[in-house]
Amino acid sequence: THKPVLSWLTLCSPLHSFHFHIHIRYHIMDPAVGASRTIYVGNIPASIDEPTLRQLFANCGVVTAVKFAGQEGYRTRFVFVEFQDPSQAATACHLNGLQIADCAIRVQMSRSTIG
Repeated sequence: THKPVLSWLTLCSPLHSFHFHIHIRYHIMDPAVGASRTIYVGNIPASIDEPTLRQLFANCGVVTAVKFAGQEGYRTRFVFVEFQDPSQAATACHLNGLQIADCAIRVQMSRSTIG
């Protein structure tokens, strides 16, 4: 297990000295954690449906879940795609910048799981 890093910061002015306690948290992704199997896909055209998205990412691996997010009625949305294996999610990140319709999609590892 990893412990948070604690640090002290002192800011001084001619009349006052300010002390701040900074609590820094960090997270190391463990391949066994679901977040490492999940990607964020942004700038998806609103016309793209789940079966089309699953077909697109099926070339990267086994898609276990898809969750659309963002408000309907906009030109683009974003989606979370979960894979069976972390290496499949990493492979899917290579599709970053792919043109779908008139949109270049953004693909990156997600910081959260589908849930």
